[in-house]
Amino acid sequence: MFRRIPLVAICVLAFSTGCSIKRPASGTSDSAQLVSQDWTLISLHGNSIVADRPPTLRFDEDGQLSGFGGVNRISSGYTIDGRNLKFGQMITTRMAGDAVLMRMESNLLRALDSVNGYRIKGDERTLTNDDVIVAIFRATRNQGERI
Repeated sequence: MFRRIPLVAICVLAFSTGCSIKRPASGTSDSAQLVSQDWTLISLHGNSIVADRPPTLRFDEDGQLSGFGGVNRISSGYTIDGRNLKFGQMITTRMAGDAVLMRMESNLLRALDSVNGYRIKGDERTLTNDDVIVAIFRATRNQGERI
């Protein structure tokens, strides 16, 4: 019984430190333009996205990201520091779907894992890795409706 207590304590400590989230910067206008808005994926690694229900992301004020990857729901923490953007570990539901959509979702998750910056121009948000464009999202009013 006593051997389990240290193991449980270590697991709790590892989980809590691994999931710490730095709140996004709320004072900058660029980061404020990311938050509380739905974003629809329009390009991934230079390829246009054509799907009945394209992937979407939503950055919440509390540093949480939620969205739809093409087949599954996705979520993560995120941090913004100036023009730097970093996502925490992505969590997804585990549903299967069309092979093309599953491949797109897998590519999106890998792309999000590589993101370390962002740019804003009009209603488009460009996610970058060392200034190389990874993905472009466009603001949406309602699910699937582009502005």
